Amino acid sequence: MNRRDFLSIPLDATTPDQPVRVRDIPIVSIPTAGYPRDYARQTWTLIEDAHAWLCRDSLGFYAVDATCSHLGCMVVMNSDHFVCPCHRSQFTPEGIVTQGPAWHSLRFLMVDLEVNGKLVIRRDQTVTCDDRFIA
Repeated sequence: MNRRDFLSIPLDATTPDQPVRVRDIPIVSIPTAGYPRDYARQTWTLIEDAHAWLCRDSLGFYAVDATCSHLGCMVVMNSDHFVCPCHRSQFTPEGIVTQGPAWHSLRFLMVDLEVNGKLVIRRDQTVTCDDRFIA
């Protein structure tokens, strides 16, 4: 079967030997990042389970997505800014793009507190760059 024939098959067409399968929606896990007292002010800590940088400034905690907005590589902290090692895009500590090829800033993720007092980073909820979790 060539590409044109394949693309002309209606989406609802199924045969007993080729059922249409719908993937399950993955459960969103909420990675924990430890207790607020574990983080000094003006620090950036990579939380690998969340694939995000947990940052603490003078106002509170915020989380920056570690996924580069260009092609999805993981950004790293380079002295005082984030850098994408794949194509050298640069971002401020607040995730604002300063040098391309990335065109968009990094996403800000919600930081919250679990019942047991540990910080959590919610990848399923984005916030604005001004939002801080105060602890």
